[in-house]
Order: sequence, then C-alpha cells, then structure tokens
Amino acid sequence: MSDTITQPRRGSNGIEPLWTLDDVAEYVGLSKAALYNLRHLGRGPVGYRVGRHLRFRLADVEAWLEATRDQPSVVA
Repeated sequence: MSDTITQPRRGSNGIEPLWTLDDVAEYVGLSKAALYNLRHLGRGPVGYRVGRHLRFRLADVEAWLEATRDQPSVVA
C-alpha cells in the first residue's frame, strides 16, 4: 500500500467518480474479503451495483467510517 492515497478528483463535468472495492480497501486498510464480509453482515459501507460491479462514493465511505468511530470508555 502506498503512503499517499490519491482521492478521486471531480471530472470536468463536476461529477465525483465512484471508487472500486480495491480503492476502498486501500483507503481504509482492509482486505477486499474483509469488506465483502462486513457488507454481508450489514456493517460495511453503502455501495452501488453498476452491472455486476460494486462502486462506492467517497462521501458514503467517510460516513461509514465516522459511524464506526470507537468511543472512549468512561472510567468511574
């Protein structure tokens, strides 16, 4: 995995490009199998089926990451 992950840029038409499963796996540091498993369990990022391909919006991936943020435990 590279040290710098290039985020997709909006095209000249202003449309945000969709990410592949490989893109998301690299971005979050998980394997493709782990992402497939999380989605199967209903705990993965929202994706879109384009034909037989799975695609993701960056905003959906970031929202999923935010929703899975670990909360610090409170010690009484």
